[in-house]
Amino acid sequence: MRKLVPTTVACQHDYQQYSALAKIETKPRPTKMLDFRGIFDQAVLHIVYDAVPNVAVEPLAKGKFRVSAKLPDDSWLRSFLLSFGKQVVIEQPCELAEEIKRMHLDAAGD
Repeated sequence: MRKLVPTTVACQHDYQQYSALAKIETKPRPTKMLDFRGIFDQAVLHIVYDAVPNVAVEPLAKGKFRVSAKLPDDSWLRSFLLSFGKQVVIEQPCELAEEIKRMHLDAAGD
């Protein structure tokens, strides 16, 4: 039986030589921000803390918490909010609340 000898192999690539990668330019895209306010169940509050920096949380009655934050107005936010189902009530902005409700109903087939 052979004895394994640890070795170090350095792998270096010049990614600029690949034409597809050389064409990729990372440019920050300005994202519209919105003032979000919603009420979350205590059971999912830890997810909000993990995903949203600089969040303000106000305890309400019976395991509910009002969350306020400045969030990007993009598809990530919509997916994030849809993932909570009935465990979130969007208070502000009203347009976002209506859009999320419409998306939820479309997904449910109602």
